[in-house]
Amino acid sequence: MLSNVATEYKLNSPEDWDDWQNKLLNRARANDLLPILQGTERPIKKPVRPKIQDYLPESQNTTQNRVGAAQGTRQNSAQSTQTTTTEDTTDDRTEQRVRNDFNLRLNNYKMEFSEWEVQRRDIDKIFEWMKRTVCHSYLKTCVHVTHSWKKAYNNLKMQRRIRDDYNQHMKPFRGTPRDPEAWLIKWEEIMLQGKKKSMSFAQDTEDWASRFLEAIRPLDEAWVTSFEHSIDPKIDDKSLTYKDLSNGFRRLIPRLRTKRQSRIIKGSFATHLSKSDDSEEENEESLQRGRAVERGQRRSQSQSFEGGQRSGFAPDKRGGPKPTCPACGGMHFIDFCFYIFGYKAPQEFEPRLWLQQRADRWLNSNALLAKENRDKLLLKGKNDLALEVDPKSDENL
Repeated sequence: MLSNVATEYKLNSPEDWDDWQNKLLNRARANDLLPILQGTERPIKKPVRPKIQDYLPESQNTTQNRVGAAQGTRQNSAQSTQTTTTEDTTDDRTEQRVRNDFNLRLNNYKMEFSEWEVQRRDIDKIFEWMKRTVCHSYLKTCVHVTHSWKKAYNNLKMQRRIRDDYNQHMKPFRGTPRDPEAWLIKWEEIMLQGKKKSMSFAQDTEDWASRFLEAIRPLDEAWVTSFEHSIDPKIDDKSLTYKDLSNGFRRLIPRLRTKRQSRIIKGSFATHLSKSDDSEEENEESLQRGRAVERGQRRSQSQSFEGGQRSGFAPDKRGGPKPTCPACGGMHFIDFCFYIFGYKAPQEFEPRLWLQQRADRWLNSNALLAKENRDKLLLKGKNDLALEVDPKSDENL
């Protein structure tokens, strides 16, 4: 007996629900009552005991009621005597048939009553186990309010759902909510449900007030602290109501909306660069090359051809407008064009096909530059650079 009590599950708090429910379902399953508990089948109805009067024909009942009167007015004729004998024989046969039908129905009733009695006894045992294994608060608010074991189980499940909703809803905010009014309405609904079910979290003023304040504290700690001091007397004398917290929070909502609107949302400012235009893509790539050039400017040297500097070859150290590369059209000197001088390109440089083709055409038309830089032209993305150089131009070099 002691071992059974020691291993018996108790429903004292929401943390005990899973173990307690599994034990209940196992008991119902063992007695073929699980479908009834889950609502997929109906329990056996208590059968009604049949009455023999319900099986007698109405004419026979009338004849039996008039037997005394018939005996007082009986005629002495032979025809009347013969008629009476025939009626008595018919009534005997009818009565025997009625008794047979009644006995058959009575036997069926006894079997149905036995089945109902067994099921009722099993249900009562489980119901008594439920009453014995739940704490006083659950017993008062969920079990003793009904005579049905199924309704008591549904009441316990509903309290569990309300408790889970409450715990989930009362998690502290991590940022300004999009709709604080909707959050507040949901809180009021949960509290009213808990109060209707006489749940502990809705009856302990200090508990639900503290949970509410801790949930909204991250939104505006200074305001919540000030509001908390103002309602402390009501918390102490337990006169605080849900409406007091709701009205206070509604005064904070306009400040929250203003705070949310004033935040700078990432990505709210669009860039003014159009990437659909080829010239803009070229400028973007030129800026990338320019940064790489600045890193290697100390080791790069300017080159001159035909005894002097060509336009676009030497960097302009006096400042002024940005140069334009005659090969690819980018905003840089030709000395730093990665499409012409591929060995200067950084590893992250990715050439564009149409710009490479443009630079190749320009290079093929400048045989002098191709002659002097034949060994240095390591154009990125190509195995070989096939330059068509005019032989006559080579002879003039």
